[in-house]
Amino acid sequence: MSSSTAQASQLVDGLITSSQSKVVIFSKSTCPFCDRSKGLFESEFPGVGVEVVETDEHPIGDEIRAYLAEKTGQRTVPNIFIIADGNVGNDDLMALYRSEKLAELLADMEKYVPRSLFTQV
Repeated sequence: MSSSTAQASQLVDGLITSSQSKVVIFSKSTCPFCDRSKGLFESEFPGVGVEVVETDEHPIGDEIRAYLAEKTGQRTVPNIFIIADGNVGNDDLMALYRSEKLAELLADMEKYVPRSLFTQV
């Protein structure tokens, strides 16, 4: 395992296991689906802590995306981790939102830390 691959796995696993946020989004700054997912949290759940990693702007972004594909089987972004529920993509996120289960899931989570919505990593 190369050092950048090890760094990517440490970053990803660290964020999804010990983040103070309820949601971690691995994104690309040019992706319209990523913008839609981030926008949903910003407009509908402004008090929910969300951490965003813009993989196309991160020094080891390629390695992060490769590790996420290996870990989750999902090769596309956004790759969204709702800490209590595992990872989802944009389609899953929108389905959770339309069914009102996303609001329930976020409300039921024990760990709520009010923070600014987006913390760049």
